Amino acid sequence: MMLEKVSMNPSRRKLLRVVGVFGKDEKQLREESGLNDFFFKYSMDFLLKENLLKLEDGVYRLTDPGIALHDSVC
Repeated sequence: MMLEKVSMNPSRRKLLRVVGVFGKDEKQLREESGLNDFFFKYSMDFLLKENLLKLEDGVYRLTDPGIALHDSVC
């Protein structure tokens, strides 16, 4: 994974900031990110696939690599 590419994408950066240290459910993420459906799904799929986010009990949380990236871009 190339963190430089992830950190440059504003949609992904925004989602990492919104998830933050406490996590958010999908409704909160959609509302707080303000992204349209396409960019939301595209960005979330990428973040999950690259193991930057995980879904636990209906709440999206940062993984360890996600935390490291969050700390470097937020």
